[in-house]
Amino acid sequence: MKISIFILYVCSFIFIYNVPFTGSPLSGSKLMIIFMAAWLFIRSRKIVFTKKLIKIVAWMIVLLFYSLANVFLQRTGDFALVYAEILFILNHILGCVLLVNLFQTMGKSQVKDILHMLVVISFVQSIIIILSMLISPFNAFISRIAFIEGRDNLQLRYGFARGYGLAASVTYDLAVCQAFAIMFIPYLIQKTKNSRMKMFYILSSFPILFSILTLGRTGLIGVGLALIYIFRESIKMRSKLIKNLLYIIGLFMIISIVFLINTDSALISSMKTYVFEGFDTLFTTGKFQTHTWTNLMNMWNKIYDFSLKTWIVGDARYTDGARYYMRTDIGVMRDILYFGIIGCVLLVVEYLVIYKTIKNNAPDRQFVFMIQLIFIFLMVAHFKGEFLLACGTGICMVLVIALVQHSIKNREGYGKD
Repeated sequence: MKISIFILYVCSFIFIYNVPFTGSPLSGSKLMIIFMAAWLFIRSRKIVFTKKLIKIVAWMIVLLFYSLANVFLQRTGDFALVYAEILFILNHILGCVLLVNLFQTMGKSQVKDILHMLVVISFVQSIIIILSMLISPFNAFISRIAFIEGRDNLQLRYGFARGYGLAASVTYDLAVCQAFAIMFIPYLIQKTKNSRMKMFYILSSFPILFSILTLGRTGLIGVGLALIYIFRESIKMRSKLIKNLLYIIGLFMIISIVFLINTDSALISSMKTYVFEGFDTLFTTGKFQTHTWTNLMNMWNKIYDFSLKTWIVGDARYTDGARYYMRTDIGVMRDILYFGIIGCVLLVVEYLVIYKTIKNNAPDRQFVFMIQLIFIFLMVAHFKGEFLLACGTGICMVLVIALVQHSIKNREGYGKD
């Protein structure tokens, strides 16, 4: 690997995971935006944009002005989602534009190059998580590099089976984003002709899967969607070799989960208490449920008490002191409480624009199906937590795919200022 490509991958890791370096006044993503802009300037490369990007930015600006008006008119002074919307434009979109430009300058202009990068950084993240769990000095070293408030308490509370990683979020958000990589891998196995690369994708899926189990069980939904992709595509596929590879990776995923369920080590037992709680209740009570799901349903029942005004424009409140407004842990409910159905519709339109940008420029049918599963997963993740505005890592992963896709389809237009 060339040094410039290696630096680009390190830059991608820090930007997408927004590594919170200890003692730095700026987050990792902001540092990388400055670095990427300087890199392009030194290489005498102009920063170019696509026309589709204007539409993505425009809809987020509409949501931003609506949110601002809502906060000022209701005089709440709660700018939580306003700040997230500003970050969406100035941090996530701008950073992804710069990153795509850098990939273009390196001759990495295909969507497979971006998906490969996302799998590689997810693999590196999973190795960091595993080493942190197994080697205390390494965990201490990572904790010194990146300051995450409450990390030590989180690890202690879950029996040292959770709270590891080198990212701004080391729980729910990161679990979902690691699951994205699991969903990319079957597609990449189909599309690459390099046997060594195929082997890398197969082997990397196991540490990534393990990292998901240490971060949050919502990531298992992504694993399930990846299995749906594998079995659906393998039925339609003529190549026996690739079909068998897909079956093998799907089977190994299932075997890995079953193995973890039946392992009695102290570490795995700690993981099972929250990762496989649903399976445990299924075998003991006959019902698949978790404490988290029960709590979410209890919170969801409060939605019937909302006033008409709250339903339409919200209460312009996201937090209430140190906790979420109305003590809710449901992402959709937080949105309704903040900017009502009107804001929710604008947010959905924003993601529909992003989805259409990807779909309309998709290289093949398999890619379209994979992206459909990704966006289904996004909606599921958003039900559990505020994912569509607050999860920078997930947003950047989706945006960088959308931007590189559009740039491939419109290379002549992409080359203009």
